[in-house]
Amino acid sequence: MDYPKEVDIRAYSATTRIGVGARTVLAEDSLEYRQVERLLREDLSGVGFTVNRIEVLNNPATFAAFAANVELFKGKTGAKVMRLLHGTPLRNVDDIVQSNLQLSKINLNDFNRRTNMYCGDGIYFTDKTAYARTYARLDPPSGCHYMFLCDVLVGNMCRSGARLPPVGFDTTRPVDTNIDGYAKFADGEFYPTHLIVLQPFGTIPAWVYDEAGRQALPSDYPKEIDVLAYSATVSIGKGARTVLAEDSLEYGKVQRLFREHLGGERLTLNRIEVLNNPATFAAFAANVELYKGKPGAKVMRLLHGTAFWNVDAVVQSNQLPSRRELVEPSCAPGGFCGHGVSFTDRAAYASRFARREPATGCRYLFLFDVLVGNVCLSRTSCPPPGYDTTRPIHDFTDGYAKFGDAEFYPTHLIVLKDEMAKPAASSAVEDEE
Repeated sequence: MDYPKEVDIRAYSATTRIGVGARTVLAEDSLEYRQVERLLREDLSGVGFTVNRIEVLNNPATFAAFAANVELFKGKTGAKVMRLLHGTPLRNVDDIVQSNLQLSKINLNDFNRRTNMYCGDGIYFTDKTAYARTYARLDPPSGCHYMFLCDVLVGNMCRSGARLPPVGFDTTRPVDTNIDGYAKFADGEFYPTHLIVLQPFGTIPAWVYDEAGRQALPSDYPKEIDVLAYSATVSIGKGARTVLAEDSLEYGKVQRLFREHLGGERLTLNRIEVLNNPATFAAFAANVELYKGKPGAKVMRLLHGTAFWNVDAVVQSNQLPSRRELVEPSCAPGGFCGHGVSFTDRAAYASRFARREPATGCRYLFLFDVLVGNVCLSRTSCPPPGYDTTRPIHDFTDGYAKFGDAEFYPTHLIVLKDEMAKPAASSAVEDEE
């Protein structure tokens, strides 16, 4: 179901909806959103950016010119359509949506022509998100960067540093083979299909825009809900683990709960598994009913990072190691808040307790539904009378501790891939130390 990064010109087909300059924000759980996101997200790892929104663009007038050139390129042996990116400042976005990229508006100077990125006085594209983002100048009010995903016709291509391509060529690339750039020299040989808006990690969350203004996605999991409104279902099969499809609604909802907090951690999402255990859920559901008698009680969706060898026990029995087993108070002056089971709403913080599995380079986090009634700040071994949940005195850890069994239930297992993982042999030695 992925978009191929390039297709043979004879197999290419595209459609456009009615409405010049039409821009439609894609729902994050839609198939098209997933397809576009997968084209670029690998290149965003370690760059510190995430997708704010993706808009599908529809302009029959500019598409008609592109479609005419598609027919002409079918006469070129080996011609193809590549899906490439073009980064630009916000001030150019509306004009590109309405009139496409135009050669008459390029503004290159002698300084540009002396760089190793130069490959002609054309319009530039790239297949690297991080590279395109460098040309997408930050928009200060929103903190966002803008880039277009374009269908680009490529027939005969060569590497060149001249202002115009050699005779017989329609596309050039930089002489420096380390630069992932392409230049085009004729209007109508490219068509912007999507506008991709990026934001730095930890800034504004992902939103859907409509005429009423900025609104959160209605399909998102809330990070917390009143216990009186809480409902959950569990499938039959003790310890059942099912890997979610990346284009599924549930995958998108879980991912949005935590992804913005992984900026700079050099961790990428490997997979999400949904967990189903009727026995442990029944115990949790019984406590849900008890908590309904506590004013203001809620269910929070929190994370717990754990060593890979604990995963099966958590799935099968909901047994988590407590602080008593892991660390003494003196060893955790900032984060200690009692001899309970610890949770956090920060994926980066949870991942620090997720001991890497040497053979795979993966780290494991559980997403839990956690019952929270009366909360206080504490660093004593047990919560004060009348309290069921504690938090650290120092709030930079974003932690919570629970002290009663079955007051939490693991709904999903999140598997992260450590980009800096060493080979299994050296990792094993490192972990033993």
